[in-house]
Amino acid sequence: ESAYHLSFSGEWVIRLGDGTLESHDKMQASLERLYPYFEECFTPAHYETYCCAQQVSPDLNEVATSAKQRFLNIIEESTLTLPDKTNHRLGGKDGLHTEHLGFILSDMQFMQRAYPGQEW
Repeated sequence: ESAYHLSFSGEWVIRLGDGTLESHDKMQASLERLYPYFEECFTPAHYETYCCAQQVSPDLNEVATSAKQRFLNIIEESTLTLPDKTNHRLGGKDGLHTEHLGFILSDMQFMQRAYPGQEW
C-alpha cells in the first residue's frame, strides 16, 4: 500500500508541476512552503534510534539515500525547483509544534469525542 501511495502522489506532483502555468506555480509555492520540513523525515528522534537498535524499524540513514534520490527525480521531472536557501525545521518529532497543531487535532478528534466508544 505504501508503494502505491508513493507512486500515486509522485505522479500527481509530476502532472501538476509540469501542467499548466497555474498548477506549476501552485506546486512551486507548496514546495517552497513545505520543503523546510523534508529533512526532519530522515533525522531520527530518540525513539526511532531505539527502535532501529531493537530491529523493529529501519535505519533512517539507509531510507534517506533512496528516498531523497526518488524525491529529486520527481522534482526534476515535474519541472519544479528546490528553494535555493532553506532553513530546515526540526523538532516536530520531539513535540515542538506551532499553535496550528491544536486546531488540526481538534478537527481530527471530533468524531471520537462526539461519539465515544464507537468503532469505525
